[in-house]
Amino acid sequence: CIWFYVMSVDSPIYEETFSSVPVELKMGSGESSNSDYSAISGTGNVIEVTLKGRKTILNALKAEEIEACVDVSNVSAAGRASYGVVLEPPSGTVIVDYYPKEISVYMDRRTSKQIPVRVELEGSSYPENYILDIQPSVDTVTVTGPETELELIEAARVVISPGPITGSSVNSGKVALVDGIGKEVKSNYLTTDVTNVTVKIVVYLEKDIPLSV
Repeated sequence: CIWFYVMSVDSPIYEETFSSVPVELKMGSGESSNSDYSAISGTGNVIEVTLKGRKTILNALKAEEIEACVDVSNVSAAGRASYGVVLEPPSGTVIVDYYPKEISVYMDRRTSKQIPVRVELEGSSYPENYILDIQPSVDTVTVTGPETELELIEAARVVISPGPITGSSVNSGKVALVDGIGKEVKSNYLTTDVTNVTVKIVVYLEKDIPLSV
């Protein structure tokens, strides 16, 4: 009876799998801390861990109590790389297996930059004697993200399509970040404080008037 109790209730060879063990990114501390770079992506990862130990210990164990980490304190260059996961089993348990054993992390300096707004008219027409004064609601937008990606951005382009212009009007356009040749810079890690810009088009008329002396 004791043998059956031990094997069914508190077996030392019992295994259990924890499917949502959080992975912590370690940036170091004190003099060894990595203050120049931060993790742009790679946070919030979870791994699956299988542990062996007594059943009573494993039944009382929570996934958050299993220590899994990735050391990125020695990163000295921006970019994406894979780093090995270091696992520390709780007292009284042994690691059987875990997956994945590596986590992809994107490291870079996170900073902000003021980008000038550039308004472009699309599909519009107006008489030759019209002079357009284009007035966006903001002159610049603040873009936050990885330093290497911010260096590519030259302008915040706003395209509006007012159609045939017969007078002053107010329009709205979505902000698109572009490089020096006008190609859109797309990234999941760039954010702007403004997503849409209101553009006011004020029309001035140029007219020749005869001078009578």
